[in-house]
Amino acid sequence: EVAREAYDEHLSPYHGWMLRTVFPASLSQMPGQAVFLSKFGEVEIEDLDREDEARVVKELRLFSETLEPLLEVWKENFVKLNLEDTRRV
Repeated sequence: EVAREAYDEHLSPYHGWMLRTVFPASLSQMPGQAVFLSKFGEVEIEDLDREDEARVVKELRLFSETLEPLLEVWKENFVKLNLEDTRRV
């Protein structure tokens, strides 16, 4: 559900009818949360416990917070250099 919401907010406005139809269908093929957490946490899925989940979520939040200022600078530069392309594909 989170992936669908992110798609709807950030990519869908730039997709034409065909991509808006196909892309969400491909999201149904994404693995579940436990698979992602085990991969990011380098833990076998059958060994994943609440402690591992909490650790991985904490690390991912820290990673996201670290990248956020960099992404803001990139966005500003794209606008400043007129590189932002909002045409539909």
